Amino acid sequence: MGKMKRLARTVMSLAMCLAYLNAPALAADISEEVITVPVSATGRYLALKDHPTVVTVFKPSDGDANIKHPFIVFNHGRPVVNTPSENRMRLTGTARYFAGKGYVVFVPTRPGYGVTKGPDIEDDGSTKAGCEVIANSAKVVAEVNRATISYAAGLPFVDAGKGLIVGQSAGGFAAIYMSTLDLQGIKGIVNFSGGRGGNPISRPGNPVSPYEVEGCYSKFGAESKLPTLWVYSENDKYFGADAPKRWFTAFRKAKNSSADTDAFFQMAPYKEDGHMIYRCIECWKSEFEKFEAKVLPH
Repeated sequence: MGKMKRLARTVMSLAMCLAYLNAPALAADISEEVITVPVSATGRYLALKDHPTVVTVFKPSDGDANIKHPFIVFNHGRPVVNTPSENRMRLTGTARYFAGKGYVVFVPTRPGYGVTKGPDIEDDGSTKAGCEVIANSAKVVAEVNRATISYAAGLPFVDAGKGLIVGQSAGGFAAIYMSTLDLQGIKGIVNFSGGRGGNPISRPGNPVSPYEVEGCYSKFGAESKLPTLWVYSENDKYFGADAPKRWFTAFRKAKNSSADTDAFFQMAPYKEDGHMIYRCIECWKSEFEKFEAKVLPH
């Protein structure tokens, strides 16, 4: 039994590494650089002060540093077992799409992951513990985003008044939480496959404590200040097809919003695991473009 658990953890770690890397070659008109941003944040068990956090930046290479671009902070997910590695999160295929549309894209490798290293302050224990506990990890992600936005606002080629928060999986859950905050320049939230409690190996499509997560989304909805776009797939092996619908319904009911403000799309099955729907740009591109035209009008 112990060997099987270790094998499952190894397989999951490798799979998540590949998902995070997602690194095809860059187009010639997009540049990539790596910066370090100091992050201070407090999790459920641990706190960090000015921890050097690696951020990958994708920028349209327009040749004019005086042109100001809108920006995106793009948040990665969280593996079932967070093992030490030297990975730098890039999410390149989707980040490149955003950069190709004229955004400067910031992809933090958060504390406790990959090359940023440090303690895993997002570890908040069981999703059975209720929203006050589950939301701790989202609050940590928010502080990483706050520090990244502050850095971005000082760059001459970034329009600090036109930004989006985008997140995948646990990063998507945190993105919806960030709709409750006043973050400089942020006009909208995009959530790809957001949630907590999923395990595609031991509980495929059947997350732990989905009703606790639903309670979180309801709380976020009651406090949400920004328009949101939710994108999932029918064959999400982390969260299944039904739980995300309930989560969105709870969020929107608490927010008392219209479909024009908060929109949910569940795409057809994507490859073997729709949890990676963020990679299928053609699947959701038209919905994203409608959303950005609404929240970031030219």
